Amino acid sequence: MKVFAIITEWFCRGESDATVQVYSTREKAQAEMENQYKEFLNNDSLAHNDDCVIDKNGNGFTAYEDGNYCDNHLVCSILEREVL
Repeated sequence: MKVFAIITEWFCRGESDATVQVYSTREKAQAEMENQYKEFLNNDSLAHNDDCVIDKNGNGFTAYEDGNYCDNHLVCSILEREVL
């Protein structure tokens, strides 16, 4: 059996956090990741920063302040794992 985890990690202004959400199908995980991406674009101050760089593919997205990744970034990715 496979599980699909959305791992979200961010760092901004000295604060950071990480979350994991687990889904039974890739489709469910993909739909939630797309929701998180839309929410990021609409509500996150980083997305509205002129220096924001966004890399997106089928397994997630990375957003960061150009030249300042370590101090201001968000990474959201889907990880697939086999469980017994």
